Formats: sequence, structure tokens, C-alpha cells
Amino acid sequence: MNGTRPAGTVTTAGPAVAALMPWRQAGELRATVVLKASFAFACDTVAARVDARPIVDHDVPYAIGRGHGPRFTTDLVPWIGRVDVLFTGCAYPREGAPHGVDTRARIGVFDGRAASLPLLDKSVLVRNVDALGVPIAYDLALGGPSCPENPVGTSSPRIVATDPARPGGFGPVSAAWPARRARLEALGEGLGLPIPELPALVPWDAFSAAPDDQRLGSLRGDEWIVLEALHPRIAILRTRLPGAVARAEILGLSSFGIEDGRPVAIGIDTLQIDGDDHTMTLTWRGVVPLPSLAALEALRIVARVDDAVTPEERSEQPTPLPDTLTLPDGVVRPPETLRLGEDPALADTDLLPAETVMLGDDTTRAPAYTLPFRRVDVDATVVETALLSDEAQADAAAHPAMPFAPRAESAPPPPVASPTALTDDARAPAPPPPAPPRASPWKPAPPPSAPQPAREAQLDEEPSLLDRLYGR
Repeated sequence: MNGTRPAGTVTTAGPAVAALMPWRQAGELRATVVLKASFAFACDTVAARVDARPIVDHDVPYAIGRGHGPRFTTDLVPWIGRVDVLFTGCAYPREGAPHGVDTRARIGVFDGRAASLPLLDKSVLVRNVDALGVPIAYDLALGGPSCPENPVGTSSPRIVATDPARPGGFGPVSAAWPARRARLEALGEGLGLPIPELPALVPWDAFSAAPDDQRLGSLRGDEWIVLEALHPRIAILRTRLPGAVARAEILGLSSFGIEDGRPVAIGIDTLQIDGDDHTMTLTWRGVVPLPSLAALEALRIVARVDDAVTPEERSEQPTPLPDTLTLPDGVVRPPETLRLGEDPALADTDLLPAETVMLGDDTTRAPAYTLPFRRVDVDATVVETALLSDEAQADAAAHPAMPFAPRAESAPPPPVASPTALTDDARAPAPPPPAPPRASPWKPAPPPSAPQPAREAQLDEEPSLLDRLYGR
């Protein structure tokens, strides 16, 4: 179902992209702020900032011949509740391996402050891998028309999960497949309205595109990422997120009782790793409560993403792995929300291309310890995953890694606070003109020379949430 709906405007500073999505829950109007930033792989050091991958408003399939199922899923959902970790790309053989060898591909996410702590460590067996690579796509995994988890799969899989009775893969699960579709349909017909209507109690995992074992409790944005057999030239790629911090604040609602500059609580809920483009994209999401449609039309959001590590610090003082194996001293917390005015403006920086940065002979930028966590000669070629010591394994066993511990509780609702002194009697401004066509999600958006509106207020024949989720 399509229709016309009002929406505010979100503006970004620097190489980030953003969008707004209005929705209602139990009759209360809200708007979700979606903010994205991308980073290029950098071998054994901190990833470099690149142009953000565009907002995706519907499922994007693989290119013809590269696999079936979604490569990317829509960013425009109200809330996810936890953190989706997704990988799209290919598995490759090790250097010198014979043609058609079986390869074990692995993705890992490790705590940035205690690098011995795995937040996610998952692998699949990929059969008959050649030099061109094998797409980690669901049509090559276990499944078929009668399989609700993977209706595009096969009875003779080349991609085999650790549990061979389950479909193997690292990528997003389509909302049109029975397993996800059943959860979405349980939310009622309100998803098909121009402004989606949700019930009072929502199982937020209905909007999650990640396989169940790739959902984390939270990310700070400074984690180490490990990719094994998923890069065409590097057997085990280790790169670190730069500790990026997202900030957003509200403008334009002073006549509704909300002062300009009020910060939006915003946190990471998606890590998209693109093995084909050699980039990682973080998505932040926050929710703004609104008193009326007039407030929605007047709403303006200013957002940006700052790197905790500057380009100078990245080249001169790379963040090493810890000298000793230690466990974190507290709960992992999302980035702190601050007001834009409290920090200096973003400095102009040269952006690196979206490709893997190779160290070459310059080993000064590499940490003395390489994941996962034994001391090695920096000149040595690492072709296998190192093991933890017996003591470290005992510590790890005493602190189960996410996301494999059982979780009976449902995801918490979005962190919204009821605005005070809100009224519905202010006149809304005239709606702004339609937005220009958005860039294809296959190409990076060009860096703006000045803050640019990322998404405009009113869209004619705006697709409904169901249309986006089901790719209609």
C-alpha cells in the first residue's frame, strides 16, 4: 500500500548519511532517526573513514549470477532492539591451495578494550572453492521451498553451517521468507499504512535481518573485526572500528515545547561488513516522540558521526591490542549522547578510497599483537587462527561470549522520553519540495562540500513499510 505522508528533514555534517522514518505505537507518533557511516578495511590497524553507503529503502538483491536473496535490506525500520551483524561477500581459498578445495570461512567481532573477549565468532564450511571465490549466498546453503528459514536453498549445499541441519550463511534474511514474514504479519495490518501503526507490545526482532546467532547485545564502535578466508588476498584480515560516536539534536520544535538543540538518544544497531567493497558500515538509530503531524512536518534533525581516532592518531599512534589478556571491568555501553555545541567542528580530512589499506613494509602502524591474541613476529605470515592459552580459555569459559547465551527476555522498547509542555495548536510550515532521486546503494554517495539535507519532508506515493520489507 502506498500513500503520501509528512516527514521532517535530517541534515548531516561530514561523510555520513541519514533519514527519518515516522511511525506510531499504540497511537503515539514517533520518528526514527537512521544515521550511517562507513569505514574501509585496514589490515591490522584502525579502519579509515570513507563515504557512507547510501540509505537503502528496500531490499537490494545480489547481482545476476552472484547469488539469490538480499545483499542489503532496508534501513527504514522503526527499531531493532539489539545489534545485527551482517556480512556479504565471497569465500576464497588460501594462497597456494589446490583448485576446488573446501575452506572454512569465519567472521569474528572482538571487544575493543579486552581483545580476548569474543562477542561473535561464527564459521561456515564452503565446499569446492576456486580462485574466483564462492558467494556466501543462501541459494548455496541448505534449504528449499519447504524450508521457512531459507526457501531459496538447496538439498546439496556448498555452504554448510556448524549445525549441518541449519542453513549456513552470514548475510541478511529476507523479510519475505516465511520465518521472518510470520513475525511481521503478527504485528497486524498497520504496517501497510503510510505511517506504520504498531501495537503497544512489539517483538522488535521482527525487524532484524540478521540470523539469530549474529545478534549482539550492543556495540561501542571500537571493536576488532576478524575475517578468515573472506578476503581475496589476506588469509586472516584483522581490522578495528575507529570508535566512531554519533550525535543528533532536534531543531524546529520550539513552538511545540521542545527547545532547539535537545539531543537524541542514538546507538549502534547494525554492523554491515561488505567483503566485495572492503568496507564496514555502522548504522545508528534513535527515536523522537512527537505530539502531532504538525510537529512531524516542522521537525529538523542535525546529525553527525565523529571518529574517536583522528587521522593523525591513526598514522602516528595506532591502538595496539592489550599486552595482557584481561576481561572487561563492566557492561558494554552504547556511545554517550552529547550536544553538538559542546564539541569543536569537524576538521577537514582527506578520505581514503573504499579499499583495503595494506601496510607493506611499514610495520610501525601495526600492533605488536595480532588477533586472536598471541604474540607473533610481525614479519611472519599468519595463515591460521592462533589459540588462546589454557588460562585464557578458562577465563573465556567463565564468561560466555555473546550471542550464544540463552536469552528468554524480549528486546527492550526504544528509549524515548515523553516531551513536556507539548501542544498541537501551532501551525505547521508549508511542506518542503520533494527530495531528488537517491543514489544507488551500489555506489558510495559523493562527499558533501557543506551540510546537505539527506532526506526531504514529503514524498509522493511513498512506499509503505511492508513494501520496503517485502521488496515490492
